[in-house]
Amino acid sequence: MSSPTISVIVPVYNVAALLPRCIDSLLAQNFADYEVLLVDDGSTDGSEAIVTAMDRKMLV
Repeated sequence: MSSPTISVIVPVYNVAALLPRCIDSLLAQNFADYEVLLVDDGSTDGSEAIVTAMDRKMLV
């Protein structure tokens, strides 16, 4: 498997209210070969749970 052409790195810290919209927007892109990396820095507002739940949808 080759490396993706584009990497989008999203820093995540207590942004649970905004995170689903951000992820949906990234997944709606038309790039053929890209990866999205969500990096949580110890959120306390449930951001990690959102990332974990969405991770299952994004794995290919």
